[in-house]
Amino acid sequence: MAGWHLGGIVGALSWGNVNNCYSHMSISGGRNIGGVVGIAGGSNSGNILRSYATGEIELTAGGSFSGGVVGYLSDGSLMTQSYWDVQTTGIPTDLGNNGKTTAQMTYPGSLDTFAAWDFAAIWRHDIQGLQNSGYPYLAWQEAAIPGTVQDLLIERSGNQFQLEWQPVIGVGLYKVYASEDPYAPWQQWSFLGQSTTTTYTATGGSKRFFMVRAVSD
Repeated sequence: MAGWHLGGIVGALSWGNVNNCYSHMSISGGRNIGGVVGIAGGSNSGNILRSYATGEIELTAGGSFSGGVVGYLSDGSLMTQSYWDVQTTGIPTDLGNNGKTTAQMTYPGSLDTFAAWDFAAIWRHDIQGLQNSGYPYLAWQEAAIPGTVQDLLIERSGNQFQLEWQPVIGVGLYKVYASEDPYAPWQQWSFLGQSTTTTYTATGGSKRFFMVRAVSD
């Protein structure tokens, strides 16, 4: 996106509210750009409650007013219980000092960051990182999590690793990850590729650990 008054959810918010929303959208503009709302206020107030943003926010050369949640807040408008990822948005500080690291916004850090939000009826924690890359998501987006891949067999020949596993019922796609540290958080594992069968060939490295995840159709 390029221009003025740009937000991941709403560009200009006046006489209204944005509640229980999130955005992963990357935004670039010259004035009043925000992860959730570009500008809140004007002739009437606009309020942002329980919302967050993670997409990259870029203010073009000579531009003004950008923010992790809202680019410009005026006329009695409020930003309440809303956060942005300082690492992925590129916005280190903003209104209310509600910027959080990726670890603080993804599970299990999300337990503390979003403690005041309604996780009984409205939100869900992404405990396994399969629904929303570890960030909280809305309850209506909840999908059945496929079964765990079983009996992963890894054979090495030179610098090639041949992976094979048992099929998971109802699954037609598998994603493969690798790491040199088996205890690293899953977010730090490198995505290698995907397979529509129960085999995968990886190349490179002399010591690697692998993870195969089943993906719902």
